[in-house]
Amino acid sequence: MVVTFHSLEDRIVKRFIADRADVATGSRHLPEAHARTATFRKAGGGVTADDAEVAANPRARSARLRAAIRTDAPARGGDFSIFGLPKLPGINLPGRGKHVFRTSDIVLIAVMVSAAALTYKTKREAEDQLAAVQKIHNQIRYEEETIDLLKADWSLLTQPSRLQKLAELYKSQLALEPVSARQIVGLSDLPAKALDIQDILKGRQDSMADNSDKAPSGDKDPVVTGDIAQ
Repeated sequence: MVVTFHSLEDRIVKRFIADRADVATGSRHLPEAHARTATFRKAGGGVTADDAEVAANPRARSARLRAAIRTDAPARGGDFSIFGLPKLPGINLPGRGKHVFRTSDIVLIAVMVSAAALTYKTKREAEDQLAAVQKIHNQIRYEEETIDLLKADWSLLTQPSRLQKLAELYKSQLALEPVSARQIVGLSDLPAKALDIQDILKGRQDSMADNSDKAPSGDKDPVVTGDIAQ
């Protein structure tokens, strides 16, 4: 049973039942077509809703019910030409001819293939660049670890105890002597600095300036002598 709500839908159902029930629908002016095994048996005509049902359900006004009973015959292949549907361009229906490509379809397919190829190429290039960056990061990390290892080796090689042992071991070949502390003396052991005429004059002028700032004590006048300060 099939319920249709449009005349075009009802026509498709009616023609399908007529074709499968092997009901002659051709012209009476043409020879009778070869009889085929019926796969359906028609069960009455189309049934429409009465006034009471339309009043209860207004949407049933255009509904039409058609029914057919399935027989034991094997099913037949589909033949859409019996439905009388218009042929759409670019769509291949059984019994309606070969598929026809329009120019716009070919252009659209070409654009889609080109876009897919460009997307794949861009993805591959991005993956290659990412791999190159990752490789550079790995190299930088390896170099940093190598520098840390070299620093650790250098700190081990320059330990004072190790250098002392090497100096003692290769003393005869290197002719090295350790520095002694006999050159360290006190201030009293340092020789006095030799004075020249400029130092003497400068010292005399400084002494005169110091005495001129002092006020006279009692009845004594400030006297500046020409002593040499040592």
